[in-house]
Amino acid sequence: MPIELNPFWLLLVGLIVGWLIEWVIDWVYWRRQTISRTEYDALQSRADQWKTERDAALANSNQHTHQVAELQQRLAAIQQTDQQGQETLQAVQATFAQQQSELTVAKRVIKQQQVDLTTANELIARHEHTIGLLNSTIATAQSGSEQPQADVAQGTSATAPAQIVRDPLIDIDGIGPVYQERLYAAGIYTFAQVAEQSRERLREVVAAQAWQDIEPEVWIAEAREFAKQVREGTYGKGRTNGS
Repeated sequence: MPIELNPFWLLLVGLIVGWLIEWVIDWVYWRRQTISRTEYDALQSRADQWKTERDAALANSNQHTHQVAELQQRLAAIQQTDQQGQETLQAVQATFAQQQSELTVAKRVIKQQQVDLTTANELIARHEHTIGLLNSTIATAQSGSEQPQADVAQGTSATAPAQIVRDPLIDIDGIGPVYQERLYAAGIYTFAQVAEQSRERLREVVAAQAWQDIEPEVWIAEAREFAKQVREGTYGKGRTNGS
């Protein structure tokens, strides 16, 4: 049996369904619009913040660019000053090197002149020593012809002071006439006396210059050997003499 529907109820049901559909649509639309508005405001706020940060970064970048330009100008000025200073320093170094070279040459000339002078003094002393030996030989030869006079004077010569014996100290390697005279002046006359001295004492007596390289220990060893030869009568370089 077919169901008969009342038109009124159908209309009422249709109105209710339509109202529900419209309410759902409105609710969904306004909710979505509210959410979209909130997101839009958030995005707008974030965009404003980014813009502010961008402007600050741009201003900071401009400031840094200005500072970099100033630093570049200062660096250029410093480099120019440094280049001038380097040129001045190179000129001073070149002048100093030239003066140092000239000083070295002058020192060599002076040293050579001192060596030449020392050599000349040694030659003079050796010649004087040779002349002294010749004079002593002549005096010895003459004494043979004056023996009577020597016998007459024998009584008085016994009371004369003893004759100082001086060895030729210049025969020692490294001792020249200047050093020999200084040793004589200090009371060091013989090889035996040189052998008894200390290295410090010999350095003090000869008073060598700073540029003169002496070896007192070699002098002592050689003087000891010469003194032994003198005692044994085998010394051959020179001979002792008195003054």
